[in-house]
This record gives sequence, C-alpha cells and structure tokens, in this order.
Amino acid sequence: MRPPETVMQSLDIVMPLKVGARPDFSDLDRFNSLLLPSFVRHFGDMSTLNFTLIVPRADMDSVARSEALHAGHNITVLCEDELCPDLRDFPGSGWYRQQVLKLAAARMSGSPYYLVLDADVILKRPCSLRDWFPNGKPYLQRGNVRSHRDWWNASRRLLGSSVKLDGHSRAMGVTPQFLHRETCLQLHQAIASRNEAASWERFLMASTDVSWTEYTLYWLYVTERELEGELYEDPGPGRPLSEGIWTRTQFNYWSLSRLLRSEAFFLVVQSNLGLDLHRVRKRVGRWCLPLHIPR
Repeated sequence: MRPPETVMQSLDIVMPLKVGARPDFSDLDRFNSLLLPSFVRHFGDMSTLNFTLIVPRADMDSVARSEALHAGHNITVLCEDELCPDLRDFPGSGWYRQQVLKLAAARMSGSPYYLVLDADVILKRPCSLRDWFPNGKPYLQRGNVRSHRDWWNASRRLLGSSVKLDGHSRAMGVTPQFLHRETCLQLHQAIASRNEAASWERFLMASTDVSWTEYTLYWLYVTERELEGELYEDPGPGRPLSEGIWTRTQFNYWSLSRLLRSEAFFLVVQSNLGLDLHRVRKRVGRWCLPLHIPR
C-alpha cells in the first residue's frame, strides 16, 4: 500500500441524501440551511472540497434544482443506481442502504481519503485541509466498543475476522469519518471473497438480520491489517473530531455553548430528535452560519 500523501490538495465529501426521509425537515433542508452554510463560513478554501450528494433516482431532479442555488461550489448530485446498481433489488432498508453507499463511495472518489457526512452535521470552527490532515493523515473519530458490542460482533462474523476488540480498544466511531479510499476498495473485495459472494453489496443487504455497520466492518479490516497508525492520527479522548446533541434535553443553551466552544471540528444535531430546524438555525447561527445566508 502506498503511504498517505504528505499534503492533501483536495478532498471529496460524500453524503447520502433523501428528500422524503422525514415528515418535518428533509436531509436536503438540513444540507442547504445548516451543513453547507457552516462550511462556507468556516472552511478556509471551499475550492479544495468536492461535495457529492448520493440520492435516490426519484429525488434527482429536486436535489439538482436546489443545488443550482449554490453556484460556485463543487457539488455533484449522483444517483444511487449509478453508484450501486445492485441496490435496486433491495427497496427500503434505509439504514443499511446508506451504509453500503458510504462504503461504495470509494469507487467514485478521486482523493486518497474521503470525508463521510450526514445531513445533520455542522462545521463549527475555522479549519482547512491541513488542520484535518496533520502529517498527511486524518484525525480518527473514536468510538466506544462497549456501547455497541452487537455491531462489532455482527461485523466480525460477516467479515470472518479474528480481530478481538475489548472495551478499551482504539476504535472508529460514527459519522463524520474520513475513510481511506484504497482500503475501502480492498474491503469490498474481502467481503465478497470471504463469503464467496459475487457482489459485496448484495451480500451485505441480504444480511440485515444482524446489526453490521459500515464503520465496524471498515475498522476491523484496518485493524487486522495493522494499518491504524499508518492511516490515522488519533487526537486522543480529549479532542474528538466531532461532538453531538443526542437527546432533546441536551438541546439547551448551556450544552450548546459548551459544545460549540470545544475544540472538536463538527457538531452533530441528531435529525431524529424532531427538533424544529428553524430553532436549530437560530441557536447555532451565531457560531456557525454566515450572516449573508437568509435565516
């Protein structure tokens, strides 16, 4: 494997997006009113970022029309069917579907790493590629193995991995994450060959009776090949890549003030909490949104 490049010149950012995912505010609403404006305010050189929105065929036209409002940014709308044709045989299964799409994005990425985002992610402080890739390697968002032992056990079984992670193991958490493109492509092959499957996507989508996840599969593969230190910088437990609002009770002035002032780059305000998007914009706007974006 080639070592990571010393200096990242550009970065692909990928995000599965569905317009009708929720009855209140869609992924597209969040992308347009929170995620993208937060990048416009805080990221040093937007020309170095290439956004790819991966959307169902039924949403292609509406998403493409909406993104025309953001002329000047590198935004591509990609149909799920073009990236993963096999998924057409598995309607529904939204949670697993998005995970397959995140791993499959390695096929279209042109940068050594790509950043995976969800629509409820907000960039909350000034940064550049150099901040995200010290020494040519990205920061790792750490996860707690004990909190989701079922994810790790299911992924070990599907991958046929002998790696054993205890509760104190250095492990990958949830979105946002930087994925190494070449390692993802090799993971695709490993899943298929180890399970004698013609298609790794079809195999995973046919295995939704167990709680595998994209990041546990990826990290087990990284770990069994002993690539952790080669591919990632660990900021340590005191400096996470992101922090989040995971419950409605956390969405208060004091919690937000603490999180928005922390050293983490990203804030996740969980979209499944049912919080009014206008209220979220009002609360985080002072820190995260450019003044010229209409509120």
